[in-house]
Amino acid sequence: MGSPTCAGWPATADRNASPEPALPQLPDELEAFLAPDDANLPVVLFTLGSMSSIMDPNNLTELLGGLCNAKWKTMAALSAKAVSRVPAELLQHPNLLVSSWIPQAQVIADPRVNVVVTHCGWGAALDVVTGGKPVVCVPHHGDQPVNADLLVSKGMGLKLNFKTVKATGVEKTVSALLTDPKYSQRAQELSKAVAAETCGRHGAVTFVEQLVAEDRARRDSKHTTDIVPAHRPFTAALIGGAAVVAIGAAVLAAGLRTKGHA
Repeated sequence: MGSPTCAGWPATADRNASPEPALPQLPDELEAFLAPDDANLPVVLFTLGSMSSIMDPNNLTELLGGLCNAKWKTMAALSAKAVSRVPAELLQHPNLLVSSWIPQAQVIADPRVNVVVTHCGWGAALDVVTGGKPVVCVPHHGDQPVNADLLVSKGMGLKLNFKTVKATGVEKTVSALLTDPKYSQRAQELSKAVAAETCGRHGAVTFVEQLVAEDRARRDSKHTTDIVPAHRPFTAALIGGAAVVAIGAAVLAAGLRTKGHA
């Protein structure tokens, strides 16, 4: 089998990358929750990473409260510490499944999942782009606000302020993404473009790692802080570190070429 031809890869990239690994079956609990039922409700994935353990309990409760309603089912990845910080009655909502661990990339890519609510760490942002899902961004610190702004600017989601978030606002925002097809359509456009540029998520991660290594080598050899190659203008606005470069790499094609979302 020949080498994959992925446009935009670094000149030093290994194009003999392994294909996308086969996905394992989801845990029974998650599979059962995603299985269609008589109500045929859409599914929302709520994942904040480690942020759920450090977020103010009131803000976390507002977020989770807005996600618990009769309009959709919510699969929430929450640590034991996070669970202990929200009202017990909220956790008993019939349309809520809480798990301490969820295979994030696999669940986001699952066609039965409709919307993702996330802090927009680089891994989560990369997963929603490659998985083609509209996203509610709730950034907290570090690279998260930049990642969130990038995804919102490309038309695939909306952003909430974690400091002032209210349950009613969460419900309204998720409803907007579920009812307005433009967000899902845009997410799918970006996903397809990224797949063409980076050979899927597995290739995208390889691309990012090699891009960062190439830029680091260039910086070391030139002893300069100018690490942005002229042929990769997307990194110019995203030099906040390797994590932010990763998100820029993920949207390099679709984000810069599609009109109306510059």
